[in-house]
Amino acid sequence: MALDITNLSKTYGRRTVLNGVSASFEPHAVHFVMGDNGAGKSTLLRCIMGLVPHTGSVTWENLPLRPEARLITPVFDTAPAYPRLTGHQNMAVLCPEGLHGPAFGLSPAKLRDRVSTYSHGERMRLALTMALSSTSPILLLDEPTNGLDRASMVDLHQVLNELKRNRTIVLTGHNLEFYSGVVDTVSVLTDGSLNRIAFPPTTLPKESSLVDIYDARVARAPR
Repeated sequence: MALDITNLSKTYGRRTVLNGVSASFEPHAVHFVMGDNGAGKSTLLRCIMGLVPHTGSVTWENLPLRPEARLITPVFDTAPAYPRLTGHQNMAVLCPEGLHGPAFGLSPAKLRDRVSTYSHGERMRLALTMALSSTSPILLLDEPTNGLDRASMVDLHQVLNELKRNRTIVLTGHNLEFYSGVVDTVSVLTDGSLNRIAFPPTTLPKESSLVDIYDARVARAPR
């Protein structure tokens, strides 16, 4: 029951962003994809979703992953939503299963406001509310802590630890101190290649391990 990508490649013009990437993201875990800005992390998630054309295959339980199957719920840094609708109306359209569940850091009054009045952090919390309330077995979270305050990040930490019991979660981001406490595997994306790293790599406290990996594998990588 893994999310598998095989020989996945993506180019933009003459630039190769993903070069024959293969990986297996097992269930019941949070998988962290690390890389520098522009390394292709968001592109990788968009390829998995089928939002951009690419070569190679993406499968779930050994079957092609089709967008219409609604097996994936994403959260992107842009936190797209219908600005003229309220938060509650957005949930009714995009994630009706979350209508009667808990809202992630949003009050009932705020959910009655139009999304056009939301700050970026509030839009991100709305997107997270829908993703975390969905019944999809796969969650793709691209920079989910962007715009969140400290209290919301603490809540997200707890929710992710609970959700991974029955989900496959693929996560990207740069907030290394936060992610260190929640991820189960780490893969580094550099020069179009994705490599799984054993975690934790040293006897250092887990909270500092992602920083160590970044410094060793990303910051010092050839540019």
